[in-house]
Amino acid sequence: MEGEELSSQDLSYIRSLGLLEGGEEVMFFSSSFRMKISGNFFTDRRIASYWQYEKTPKDNYLKSAKYDEIRSIDVKYGDGFKYSSALVVNLKKNTSFEVYFDCGREQIDEIHEAVQKYLK
Repeated sequence: MEGEELSSQDLSYIRSLGLLEGGEEVMFFSSSFRMKISGNFFTDRRIASYWQYEKTPKDNYLKSAKYDEIRSIDVKYGDGFKYSSALVVNLKKNTSFEVYFDCGREQIDEIHEAVQKYLK
């Protein structure tokens, strides 16, 4: 979904996770489940992913990188059934993480292209 479709409550929740700063604009958001459990998005400043386990908080997953921390971003295509497509975020500190989007090849390519515009 486009970032402007997120409610102020949704944005407050993402801020509470430490994944969004004041004035930061979400450009695109995707959730594989409920928004409070799963979220993958990019903003005008970063790309991020989270998964919040209700029963086992120790397994919570929070990953985020600002564009100046990123070396490159690659596309990993899903199979359209079991696996979502993902952007593989390769950081300058030689680590990486994946940001998943429930979409097909054409849309993940469009998302990849849109994120690339923020990498300088």
